[in-house]
Amino acid sequence: MYAKPSPTFVPSLGVFFFYIENSSLGSGSTVGAAMATQTSLVLLALGAVLAQLVVPSASTESNVLYSGESLMHGQHLGYKQYSLVMQEDCNLVVYDNGNPTWASGTWHKGVNCHLQLQSDGELFIFGYNRYTRIGPSQLWRSNSRSSSGSYALVLRYDGSIHVYGPERWSAPRTTGGGAGAPRSTWSTTTDAVLYTNDVAPIGATVVNGGYELALQDNCNLALRDTVDNAVLWQTGTTNWLHDCFVTMEPNGELKIKYMGGETMWTNGVASDSGEYVLALSTGGQLVVYGPSLWNAQKAGVLAAGVETWGSAGNTTSTGVTDE
Repeated sequence: MYAKPSPTFVPSLGVFFFYIENSSLGSGSTVGAAMATQTSLVLLALGAVLAQLVVPSASTESNVLYSGESLMHGQHLGYKQYSLVMQEDCNLVVYDNGNPTWASGTWHKGVNCHLQLQSDGELFIFGYNRYTRIGPSQLWRSNSRSSSGSYALVLRYDGSIHVYGPERWSAPRTTGGGAGAPRSTWSTTTDAVLYTNDVAPIGATVVNGGYELALQDNCNLALRDTVDNAVLWQTGTTNWLHDCFVTMEPNGELKIKYMGGETMWTNGVASDSGEYVLALSTGGQLVVYGPSLWNAQKAGVLAAGVETWGSAGNTTSTGVTDE
């Protein structure tokens, strides 16, 4: 008769193997997941792994996570000295120059965890049981949601994290038009996000990878693929007096204005007053999201007790309260 199998999970393969003593097979025979008595357990493990494989992962070179994307364990969003890290210990932590300023309080509550932004704007952390590897199950949620649509989680310039949405406007893809003024004559930026009340002069407004939204010398706002040197969208505005700037109004309306304050161009989409963002994704999509649905401010949220990114100490996670 077979002895009771002892399951061993192999993380690199995502499956269980069973070590069984059997006199007819010889001591120490290894039987794979094909054993009939263990089929359901193996299928469960494989199913969970395959489910994770189809989850889109965020670009770790960005400071934005979009609806349907996940921040996997070990990945992070970054902006200047700030990082939002989905740690290997399943704690989601914001760091300012390596110092924790906010945390989800999910330290060691699971394994192989990931943060996901749902289509209703709510954030979830999912993870697997530390001992059985069964899952994923919910470990944390933001408890703020709205209508179904597209949302964006932004690690902001001040180190706070905000969920904006739903989508209010997106630039349609068109072709044609010149490349505009030489880039060497423009102001430069590395930001992929324009915020409410920001003022962007002639030059690059937002950039992400090979995509750039720039207000050209003639006041034409153009979205370009800089790799193929192609114009994907533009406003078609012209003013050779260089008398213009780009701004995001408190109602979410994107405008080009004259220096005197008059409107030269508008996207024509206005909503209630609030906080909005214009975000340029790694795929070149230019979208206005808002208003702010949820945020985690860094002030007064976390005092101590976070196992820092990459450390292996035995500290205890401190619970946090969303502000």
